[in-house]
Amino acid sequence: MNITALGTSFEVFSFEKDKNVETILLTGKVKIETKQLSNDKITGTYLLAPNEKLSYNEKNQVQIEKVDANSYSA
Repeated sequence: MNITALGTSFEVFSFEKDKNVETILLTGKVKIETKQLSNDKITGTYLLAPNEKLSYNEKNQVQIEKVDANSYSA
C-alpha cells in the first residue's frame, strides 16, 4: 500500500510472517492507498483521522477502527 503523510505522526506495522498491515495515526492526517498484491492495482483510498487504525490483509479487506494511538507508540 502507499501511505502519504499530510503533516502528521503515525505508526506502520508490517511483519514478514504476518499477512496484515496496520497503520495507526497519532496526529495530523494520512492518506492510504491499498493495492492488490498480484497486479499493484489500487483498490481503495482512505483518509485517517487521529486515533484511527487501518488494517489491511492479503484478501484486500480493509478495516478502520477507533483506537488509543498513544498505546501503540509507547
